[in-house]
Amino acid sequence: MRLLWMILLAVLLADPAAGVLIDSGDGGGNTSPPTDDPGFAHVGRRGGLTAVYVGNGWVLSAAHVGFGAVAIGGVSHPAVAGSRVIFDHPGGGDADLQAFRIDPAPPLPLLPIRASVPSLGDEVILVGNGRNREEGWLKWQRLFGRAWASGSSLRWGTNRIDLVGVDVQVGGRVTRSFRTEYRQNDSEHEAQGVTGDSGGAVFARSAGEGGVWELAGVIFAATSLPSQPAESTFDGNETYIVDLSHYLDQIVPVVRPACTNGLDDDGDGLADHPLDPGCDAPEDVSEWAPELPCDDGLDGDQDGMPDATDPGCEGPSDPDERGPGRACDDGLDQDGDGLADTPQDPGCSDVDDPSERSAELPCDDGVDDDGDGRVDQEDPGCLSPLDPSEQQGGLVCDDGLDEDGDALEDYPEDPGCSDPLDPSERSDALVCDDGLDNDGDGAVDMADPGCVVPQDYSETSPFLACDDGLDNDGDGTIDAADPGCSGPVDGDERSAALVCDDGEDNDGDGLVDTGDPGCPVPEETSESSPDLACDDGQDNDGDGRIDGADPGCDWLLDASESTPEQPCDDGLDNDGDGLVDLDDPGCDAPGYGVEDPACDDGRDNDGDGFADWDGAGVGAPDPQCGGQGSRAAETPTVCGIGFELAALLPLLGWLRRRLRGDRCRRVARAAILVPTPGARG
Repeated sequence: MRLLWMILLAVLLADPAAGVLIDSGDGGGNTSPPTDDPGFAHVGRRGGLTAVYVGNGWVLSAAHVGFGAVAIGGVSHPAVAGSRVIFDHPGGGDADLQAFRIDPAPPLPLLPIRASVPSLGDEVILVGNGRNREEGWLKWQRLFGRAWASGSSLRWGTNRIDLVGVDVQVGGRVTRSFRTEYRQNDSEHEAQGVTGDSGGAVFARSAGEGGVWELAGVIFAATSLPSQPAESTFDGNETYIVDLSHYLDQIVPVVRPACTNGLDDDGDGLADHPLDPGCDAPEDVSEWAPELPCDDGLDGDQDGMPDATDPGCEGPSDPDERGPGRACDDGLDQDGDGLADTPQDPGCSDVDDPSERSAELPCDDGVDDDGDGRVDQEDPGCLSPLDPSEQQGGLVCDDGLDEDGDALEDYPEDPGCSDPLDPSERSDALVCDDGLDNDGDGAVDMADPGCVVPQDYSETSPFLACDDGLDNDGDGTIDAADPGCSGPVDGDERSAALVCDDGEDNDGDGLVDTGDPGCPVPEETSESSPDLACDDGQDNDGDGRIDGADPGCDWLLDASESTPEQPCDDGLDNDGDGLVDLDDPGCDAPGYGVEDPACDDGRDNDGDGFADWDGAGVGAPDPQCGGQGSRAAETPTVCGIGFELAALLPLLGWLRRRLRGDRCRRVARAAILVPTPGARG
């Protein structure tokens, strides 16, 4: 693990503005580029110190070098006002590193900037406007060193890195750095930073075989030994160099246009000019090109993936981010929901989704989930592809509910719905689905047993006596209006609980229910009527006969049980005996012909000294009446021979037979003239 620490150089540091002094030769060499030139011509003077031109009009230098014109190749390049940037140290505060623009820019190529920390022991080339040195040696104590001479020159030298990853604080700035240490003859042109070389360049080769020189750092400080003579260099002196890789993420956006930063800024697999088609020139500040849909930095098809990240782009020069053959990246609304591709269409989980439809979305699954013949966005129940159902609560014919109670929901199952947008599941054209009680049975539509399906043409049923629209029991009331119907499914319009609607002749008058005048309505509690003498269930004339059984009743609407044609049932005292009809002993029955037959006429009709059944108030009762006033004769109807004639029987046989026959004929004729129903002889 790399060790990081802070070195406080307040005592050890000489002038932070140091320069490069070389040990080789007379010290005046190396003022021209080395054979393996790392970028010597990019190093210039900045106010007696040093700055490094990195390309595109930008220079890097130590921050303490200051801002101003830079002379490169003997030509002064003014600094661009307002262009100076002092870079931040990640731990806080400023680092001793700056960049600013010069204009016009020198005609030099871009200088590669190292992206990684150099390794210990790496050979480096230092270039700066350092002081010259004197020939020969300078002895101090037991050490031999070099004395500085007057004047300075742009010169290069060599050394090796002996420390990396160290934070150095100078003048209130903390800077991540690496270090070289001066050791005479340790490298071919052993170099040490001296006055004038602050801001100078330090180059290191890139890693790997055949590595190229890269700008790895900028000189910003040097150390001397305690009590070391002024303007001298001895073994053990150190040069501190800004580690540019530590600040690269700040440097590149400032000094490197996108088309020369060595990075694939737009992620299209191509970096910089001329490889990236978005770069028209090295100076281009962006690898994107607005005229290239797949290299414009925009998400042209709004799928969340711009340019090279969009699978619809086969390359940066592709004219469209859409991918033909990709349902979710072809720019087309494949499922007709008004949304195309990902992420707009919720049916697309990503650009590689083979379909814009989704089985998890009822309004974007390509299926008629509610069976109304409309799919997804064509269904009025779908307000958006994200709707959880093709049915909508505000649509009566598309809400998944049976509003009219016919056990059918919505369009097209419910015949009352002509369309999913129909405002009602009922239809005026359908008797069994119009919301009305058309047959007056208290049941509406499918609640009416006469309706088998909503399309039935009538709420009545020929199979239901109480819901067939007919007066089956002839009582003048139909179905629900008939009190004999407890409900539409009642099997009979008659009811055993209703005397006038039970199908029975309850009063024995031969008439049934409302056919009986005693039943004006089926709800009547009796077939008899107190207003009808012949149908009131009473023996109004006291003849022991009631209503239709009374011979005085020719029909039930007769005003009286009496009849004028029947002396024994006319309500009159026809014989003046103070007794009427059957109260009169002369009346054996209502149909008896007279109230005063022979046994109740007050006379001795046979001259036997006896009268009537009761003696008629003048004598003894006639024994031939047998105590019955209704007998029509006081003489017997059967003739016999007295005992007093027994002795003459053989002599008088013929005469007896003759006389007997004549007598019987006379009696018979009398019986024919005066009928006596019920009379006994």
